[in-house]
Amino acid sequence: MLCLGVACAVGGALLGYPELTALAGACWSALAVAAVWLASGRRLGVKRAVAPAKVARGGDAVGTVQVRNLGRRGSRALTAIDRIGPDAVRVAVPPLARGAATTVGYRLPTARRGELAVGPLLLRSDDPFGLLRRVLVYGEPASMLVRPRTVPLTIVPAGRRASLDGPTSQTAQGGTTAFHTLREYVPGDDLRHVHWRTSARTDRLMVRHLVDSALPETVVVLDLRAASYPGGDTDLDVAVDAAATIAAGMGAEGFPVTVHTSAGDRLRLHGARTVGTLLDQLAILPLDRRTGDRTALGRAVERARHATPPGGNLAVVTGTRGELPGRVIAAARPRFGRLLLMQAVTKGDAAPARSVDGLPVTTVTRAEDAAVLWQRGARRR
Repeated sequence: MLCLGVACAVGGALLGYPELTALAGACWSALAVAAVWLASGRRLGVKRAVAPAKVARGGDAVGTVQVRNLGRRGSRALTAIDRIGPDAVRVAVPPLARGAATTVGYRLPTARRGELAVGPLLLRSDDPFGLLRRVLVYGEPASMLVRPRTVPLTIVPAGRRASLDGPTSQTAQGGTTAFHTLREYVPGDDLRHVHWRTSARTDRLMVRHLVDSALPETVVVLDLRAASYPGGDTDLDVAVDAAATIAAGMGAEGFPVTVHTSAGDRLRLHGARTVGTLLDQLAILPLDRRTGDRTALGRAVERARHATPPGGNLAVVTGTRGELPGRVIAAARPRFGRLLLMQAVTKGDAAPARSVDGLPVTTVTRAEDAAVLWQRGARRR
């Protein structure tokens, strides 16, 4: 608009057309009005809140913006812009009279798993001609953790254990069956387990660490290789949902659970109280983009086989193009009471039916599919 005004002014002076000169004046007047309009902005008090801080994938998360007019005159309509990860949400803020306040809410996108940066919040105002824009930044950036989506398991398989007493190790599930060691008290421990004689001697509150050694262990092996998921993070989110459903469901029932990944991670669930911690860890697992590592999933299954007492349950979760190690799975079958192979795909993707060492590879497209498969296996037992 500024350049058009200059061109019209020069053309009007050289060619002797007063109309061009008038058009130049109109262009500059519009810019002046726009600048004055935005310069006379009102004083505002702005607060933004995000709830909840942790949400399951696809769940409801809401942002709220409270705007109060602190000036002596009414404020104009504004547009609030909040950025959540790669997405941006825009919401209209109505005009406010002097001293008035309003609160507007908006849904936050939760379709992608991970820790998402939220904000900072932007308040944008435009002049009536759409020539100039004023953007004010309010508040500090926040974060929101999108956990995997899980569904409850209503049937829990019993599994089997070679010995009734089983191993009394630090990794055994906490319970009331067998004494393992003494440890320092942590909030939430049963006060009936306090060992007062040792506590008096060490001047620290000590409790007896009891374990349920006869409980079968559930092991989930999760494939993180990028080559296994043609849909990238979208396909991986489905796989993590399936793994989290089994791990969180069994852990909530008090069973020991361990999650191994092809990237070398080992996530241990210590009692039902740590289910939330496990979901937090699964929420931030990234794709493993190392190329050429075709044996990573086999090594993870091997680690699970050697680290798990006999008689537990094993679930292997991979993607559409994931190569399942048949030789390693065949060696692991005698160790586990039940072995389930799952292939995570997004809706609309075709996954060919296949089997490994006589075991069917079942397709899952959402967390409910993994729960149904797990419970169906429990009924067969």
